[in-house]
Amino acid sequence: MGDFDFLVGVYDVRNHRKAVRSLAADLELTEKADWEEFPAVNTGTGYLDGQVVVDQYEGVFPDGRVVTLVDVHAYDPGTDEWSNTIHAVGSAPDWEPYRGRFTDGAGEFFQVTETPDGEPLHVRHTWDRITGDSARFQQAFSRDGTAWSTNWVMELTRRS
Repeated sequence: MGDFDFLVGVYDVRNHRKAVRSLAADLELTEKADWEEFPAVNTGTGYLDGQVVVDQYEGVFPDGRVVTLVDVHAYDPGTDEWSNTIHAVGSAPDWEPYRGRFTDGAGEFFQVTETPDGEPLHVRHTWDRITGDSARFQQAFSRDGTAWSTNWVMELTRRS
């Protein structure tokens, strides 16, 4: 419990994201795409003595699309695992959680979903480089769950 306490507060986010309309639509195109950068703000609040952290992310992609997400991170003391669900404005809620845990100061969370054409898509979220004032998030996709391709990196810096 308390692993996600670092997200409580307000962060400026520097995003590095593959410059495609949909990261999951064509994995080969995504892997070959150039990186784009844009700012965002992430605001987190803790509940239940650190067992639940909810954070809201707001940014604008370079093409003008606004992205607003809410992440719910909930700790299960019975399994010593976190489950994370993500909800985006304009999309159906993603009720299938990412599951994982923190080990040696870094967290890895996994989900298997589908590409738009119905193929399995393995998704990995990693939290690392966590300090009192910063953290890094990375998202990677895989067709087989072993060979990963990173498509989004967020560098968070706490506002003073």
